[in-house]
Amino acid sequence: MYTTRFQMTVPRWLRQQRPQDGEEAVSLIGDDIEKREDDGHRITALPDASVYQLTPRTDNSSFLNRILSIVGAVVNTILHALRPSFFGARTPRKLHPTSYLDGLRGCAAFIVFLHHSTQSFYRVVRPGYGSSAMATHPLSLPILRVLFAGGPMVSIFFVISGYVLSTKPLKLARLGRTAEVYECVASSTFRRGPRLYIPCLTATLLIALAAQAGLTDVQAPRVYLPSPDGLYAQLYRWASASSWFISPFASEHWFEPNTWTIPIEFKGSLLVFLSCMGLAKSSSRFRLGFLLCMAGFWLWHGWWDMFLFSMGMACADLHFVHTPIPLPTDGAAEGMARPPMIRRHGIRTRLLHAFSILLCVYLLGCPEGDEGGSTTPGYITLTTTLTPPGWEGHFGPGRWWPVLSSVLLVLTLDHAGPESIYQRVFVSNFAQWLGDISFALYLCHAAVLYSVSSRAVRWGCAIMSVDYGTGINGQGGPSYFVVLVGATMITVPILVWMSEVLTAVVDKGAVELARRMRAW
Repeated sequence: MYTTRFQMTVPRWLRQQRPQDGEEAVSLIGDDIEKREDDGHRITALPDASVYQLTPRTDNSSFLNRILSIVGAVVNTILHALRPSFFGARTPRKLHPTSYLDGLRGCAAFIVFLHHSTQSFYRVVRPGYGSSAMATHPLSLPILRVLFAGGPMVSIFFVISGYVLSTKPLKLARLGRTAEVYECVASSTFRRGPRLYIPCLTATLLIALAAQAGLTDVQAPRVYLPSPDGLYAQLYRWASASSWFISPFASEHWFEPNTWTIPIEFKGSLLVFLSCMGLAKSSSRFRLGFLLCMAGFWLWHGWWDMFLFSMGMACADLHFVHTPIPLPTDGAAEGMARPPMIRRHGIRTRLLHAFSILLCVYLLGCPEGDEGGSTTPGYITLTTTLTPPGWEGHFGPGRWWPVLSSVLLVLTLDHAGPESIYQRVFVSNFAQWLGDISFALYLCHAAVLYSVSSRAVRWGCAIMSVDYGTGINGQGGPSYFVVLVGATMITVPILVWMSEVLTAVVDKGAVELARRMRAW
């Protein structure tokens, strides 16, 4: 007989042991745990009731129990890590003043997914309602079409980034703590690159490997191509594309066109950090005036992305105008501040908020140039007469108003305050969960669409005897609708799972790595 001591975690389903022949049952649940020392088998409870030291016996049943315990613990750990957090037990979330922006970003990311879904598999809803004789689908009506208006959601991303990145430096600047502003901006600047690019490089690497393994769909509307020269050639192509991608002046990564927003995000972040540094010692009035003038300069020249980042920063500065920073109470310890006052808006202000939100939703749904923006009733004057000539050609007539309305939306939500129904929608558990996985959802949704959804739609069309070409143009009837519902039920769980894993492993890992690198 031998004695081996090791420590392990016993899964819940093994904590009640089945008795052997001639033995009494041994309960491993509860504060009082029985101990048996016969036949060389000793069980000793550790401080955690679920962790034990075992001195195993040499018989086969004891060895099998140990193997099952180890396998069960590993499987339980993996399943817990891969389980979508929205469906698990949730602890109360600690909200902060900009939590509603996290929820808004999450909803916007999901709308981008719907945008590409309808663009590929249900194009009939894309044209503006009434822009042609065939454009009569109810979902293409004003207001409703914002549910799949992916382009304007990118504008919202940029406004949110400008707001969130500048909130802390602006707050410190208003308090006169200039040295802390410089320290904060230096840390944020260093961490911003890894925070943005590590998840992108990881996602594109997985896409490259999936394409080489044949997991992507070569018949999809967007094809992720394998390399005919093998895996090493594919990895070299990914590495070469990645080296060009890591720059604020680059375009999209070759393996994922949706990453075109990331270099803009990085460039806009640097603009925000530079503005915070340069305006740290300025007065509040001068700083706000300078930001508005700079935003007007970007808008005049058609640099819509830099306009959005500058206006996001201006929105953050305006927040401290209508919501003053709480000051320390008299005689209180340093760092203790009065709780912020809850602003109660009158009926006129609340009606103005409601009108502004409705106007934003209407303008965000403005059809793009290739969707009949200049021929859609309700948008014709907006996209022609009331759009600057420079924006009609290069940017398309549908860009101007969504850009402006994205800024108005953030301003309205911010001014409405945390007690408003508008902010409460975006701090709900579902919206906050979408905000948590929004970056990963944005990065991997296209790969899931063009590997899982495209196959599911084609298989469904074959089963339901529906022509795919007529179905995407709205002529497939109820049968094609059933196909879309089935494909969605397959796609969304896979997309959510991949987004959860990418967020937990890569996104949060990138944040932690950047923090550690900064500490070095």
